[in-house]
Amino acid sequence: MPATEFAGTVYTSQFALTKSVDPPSIAAGAAADVAVPDTNVKAGDLVQIATIPPALDVGLVVQGIHSVAAGTFSLRLVNRTAGAIDAAAANWTFVVLRR
Repeated sequence: MPATEFAGTVYTSQFALTKSVDPPSIAAGAAADVAVPDTNVKAGDLVQIATIPPALDVGLVVQGIHSVAAGTFSLRLVNRTAGAIDAAAANWTFVVLRR
């Protein structure tokens, strides 16, 4: 198939970053946005989760990344259990794609 059929966003660079993320206590059935600061992130970057900590509490669901701005992005976690979860800080690895 011609390449024009798959035309889309061209990313000029990519890099990985590992950050310590310490989610707040999340009530049963609630969601929380966790700000993840990093000076290398710029507005317009696409941030994806590369690795989730193996010790992530059972019941916490990763809903995704949003609100990418200069120096920060937000990670949304949802508690699908009947009780509050206060997860410990852990290292997460993210991949950043830049246009």
